[in-house]
Amino acid sequence: MEIGRGFYYNSKSASQAVNFIEKICKHTKGPKAGEAFILETWQKEIVQAIFGIKNKKTNLRKYKTVYIFLPRKNGKSTLASAIALFMLFIDSDKGKEVYSCAGDKYQAKIIFSQAAEMCKESPILKDNCEIYRESIVNGNNYYRALSAESSTKMGYNASAIFFDELHIQKNRSLYETMTSSTGAREQPLTFLITTAGYDKHSICYEVHKYAEQIKSGRIKDPSFLPVLFAADKDDDWKSPEIWRKANPNLGVSIHEQYLKEQIKKAQVNPAQENMFRRL
Repeated sequence: MEIGRGFYYNSKSASQAVNFIEKICKHTKGPKAGEAFILETWQKEIVQAIFGIKNKKTNLRKYKTVYIFLPRKNGKSTLASAIALFMLFIDSDKGKEVYSCAGDKYQAKIIFSQAAEMCKESPILKDNCEIYRESIVNGNNYYRALSAESSTKMGYNASAIFFDELHIQKNRSLYETMTSSTGAREQPLTFLITTAGYDKHSICYEVHKYAEQIKSGRIKDPSFLPVLFAADKDDDWKSPEIWRKANPNLGVSIHEQYLKEQIKKAQVNPAQENMFRRL
């Protein structure tokens, strides 16, 4: 874990976030539904970095923006849901406004709906909130799902924003509306998750290139955490070793047999190959 000059690692804060997720949040879908959400190593490292690395002078969190790029079915939505609940229930900010955002109403509600189910499965969370169709309310704090249709509305004062599948944003309106709404907060969190897109004129492509430049060291932005899981351009996409490189949850939420089956289809269908390599 790279901490950087002027920052330090607060193990107590990091453990608070990890313990909230692992002891209070549960899986809500698939074969693990109802089981405790025990973080995989890569997930735990992200949580520890977000909540554990702080500024030595201000004691505020280092990272304000987190960009996670990885293939489908690697558990990124589940992780986002749990972190959103931590921001709603535990984060020290007052009058918290947490938002799930996406390009359409269905996508916007994926993270939110999973978080709502986590609340229903946890007696502690359920007793401390009211769950509605599009919001979770905890006292003076709330969590809402928004889609691109909400982009013209102002007046938000977001403490945390969760953008799901950033690549499907049709334009930059919602992104700019929401990210600009965090300005009054001391340590807001913008959490961006996405699979690969194909539009090189999108906000996702712009953010992705920025993340790549930070990771390579060409740009310095200590407030931005780039987490990129992908095959390199010259990698053999048919190699199981490359599958593991790009899929940190291989063997957990995505299985090698499934990828083998998709490879067979991709080898005889160019369109299927393009989809396999992108997603």
